[in-house]
Amino acid sequence: MTFATYKINITGVVQGVGFRPFVANLARELSIMGTVQNTGSGVEIFSSATKDTLNIFAASLKDKRPPQSHIAEFDLIEVEYTAFEEFTILPSVSRERAAPVFIPTDLATCPECSIELADPANRRYKYPFINCTQCGPRYSIINSLPYDRVSTTMEQFKMCPECQSEYDNPADRRYHAQPNACPVCGPQVWIGGLKGVEAIEYTANLIDSGEIIAMKGLGGYHLICDATNSTAIRKLREYKRRNTKPLAVMCQSLSDITIEMDEELKGALTSVEAPIVIIDWQNHPLSELINPLSNDIGVMLAYTPLHKILLNTAKTNYIVATSGNKRDEPIAASVAEAEEALSEFTPHFLHHNRPITNRIDDSVATKSAGRVRLLRRGRGFAPFPTTADKRTDKIIFAAGAQLKSSISFTKGAYTFVSQYIGDLDNAATVDFYTETYNNMRRILNAEPQIVVCDKHEGYHSTSFAKSLGLPLLQLQHHHAHLYAVMAEYKLTDNVIGLIADGTGYGDDGSIWGCEVFALQNGVISRDYHLEYVPQVGGDASVRYPSRMAQSWLTHAGVWSEELQERMGITAEECKLTNALIKSNINTIPTSSAGRLFESVGAMVLRINKNEYEAHAAMALEAIANDNSGRYSFELQNGNILLAPAIQELTQDIIDGTPLADISAKFHNTFAESLVECAKKIACDRGITDVALSGGVFQNKKLLERVEKLLVKAGLNCYIPIRVPSNDGGISLGQAYWCIINDN
Repeated sequence: MTFATYKINITGVVQGVGFRPFVANLARELSIMGTVQNTGSGVEIFSSATKDTLNIFAASLKDKRPPQSHIAEFDLIEVEYTAFEEFTILPSVSRERAAPVFIPTDLATCPECSIELADPANRRYKYPFINCTQCGPRYSIINSLPYDRVSTTMEQFKMCPECQSEYDNPADRRYHAQPNACPVCGPQVWIGGLKGVEAIEYTANLIDSGEIIAMKGLGGYHLICDATNSTAIRKLREYKRRNTKPLAVMCQSLSDITIEMDEELKGALTSVEAPIVIIDWQNHPLSELINPLSNDIGVMLAYTPLHKILLNTAKTNYIVATSGNKRDEPIAASVAEAEEALSEFTPHFLHHNRPITNRIDDSVATKSAGRVRLLRRGRGFAPFPTTADKRTDKIIFAAGAQLKSSISFTKGAYTFVSQYIGDLDNAATVDFYTETYNNMRRILNAEPQIVVCDKHEGYHSTSFAKSLGLPLLQLQHHHAHLYAVMAEYKLTDNVIGLIADGTGYGDDGSIWGCEVFALQNGVISRDYHLEYVPQVGGDASVRYPSRMAQSWLTHAGVWSEELQERMGITAEECKLTNALIKSNINTIPTSSAGRLFESVGAMVLRINKNEYEAHAAMALEAIANDNSGRYSFELQNGNILLAPAIQELTQDIIDGTPLADISAKFHNTFAESLVECAKKIACDRGITDVALSGGVFQNKKLLERVEKLLVKAGLNCYIPIRVPSNDGGISLGQAYWCIINDN
């Protein structure tokens, strides 16, 4: 028999998921001698045995790995034979991390811990910080890598003898579970002078009494109340100045969701990522104030032990669990931040003393065009990377966009996309942006060598990128949207991009937003775009869609006093808007799909002020039925002319056509106009791959209509899944553009 020693380097999610004990136990089963240890880049294994046994070992490492692990790279080389006496787990080492390191993401409470949590005989019964190697906090508590307790915010909690024994025992599922703790030695919750279970019981009583609670969770604070209590929800909406924007709901288990769901939706809800999933919940038992616009309800299952205990203790089965923040500010993460930011909402705070290094919001997903897709990338998903087929030796920092901001770092073939940061329009979110940059740079050991940002000079992300003093590249906003989809599917060339978005600084100085690109032989061209109309008052048109509605109606030649009265706009406002349009003062041409959808929402539903981004557009989508009709449009000299559609739509409004029919016909018209552009490019250039991106494609009715028409036309349709189609994906697109173009 031939004996040998293999050195195996594994990168991926292999820290914090029980990988080393898995390796050690597997080696011992096969009578292999050697070592395993965490390094700055992943896991390093030395193993000695017969070559046949070592080959079985290598294959089993891939095939039988722990369920929450992910192997990105598996490098095996034969080295000089070493006669180890046993197989041991060595202490972690911090080496210069030339190779990329995967940061473990936060994981929902596993079934085993859930059973222990509910077992009165277990020493962790009702302990709100129970965890093991298969669940619990990861990214939210990491200060640096390798992922060891001393590198997390759990360092301050010295394990008691029982916890230490579990932590040191390779046969225990808590072996090297870095957040391991119990009521004796671990973090604690409190409210006022009450601690532990008493504090949770008191909090549950407050919820049942109709009170609002600020509760510290895994990545920050939630504002919580009974989701069936309209009085409590109305009070919360008043406090947050959030009249109609949907609120997220948390429940204990799938059985609490009283509708039939397909396996993919169930899988998303029960996954270790445990995102908020938007479902069509007809006849739900919740207050109608959860979502006044429709039966689309954002639901998540209790994903931490604290949430589980609270729901099990309260009388209600459903709680509102919305981000604990002031409007447009980041989620509060510390006791001091919470009490400063949230005291205007509630006097009741359920705190805990496990510090949060990386604040992170809940992820949000929905099912559209046959797949569950992310709308907001946060807890459970960030900062898991995407992988390119091409490597770069340079570390690239991608600064992202202004709205729904995220940032990205590249290492090798991997792009690490941050959690959702938010809109960079206030000081608190700008500070969070800088905090996230510094944390990711430190954890990834990634000192940027190249910076890429948007072309909009007014974006904070652009000014931040320039402030770094590094070689700088700038990519047009909607090009970045296209490259983000390409990154997810590893496309490199010959792609049609259908981009339906709100705002992006265009190469011609106008505001783009509905663009049809053709990328061929490495060159991108703008073959079609929505016809330009004046955007009146700059960003004020985003807040007041009636202004853009008047602009579109004037452009289409159908503006009238009758429409003004129907839309409920004052004569003074109309006069001012008309004067700006005629004089071309404080206006800019725009091809924005977002502004178009909001305009039609204002026309049809008289929503003259957006309470939140895309409010009027979302309300328009909510009423659309299955009418298969459409309005007229033309393609002319690279322009998508929808003025004819606006003329016919306006006549439908005047004639009293059901609003649901009008909405459906408008959605169909816009979808068919985009697909017609794609078909023409495909015919002229022979390109068959089509990528869809931009915030407007979060509209399920539009997305599904476009996808269906593209497939019918024989084209390949690529739609984002694990990275949002909105501006949360911009940083990924920027980074990928640099990678594949050798920038």
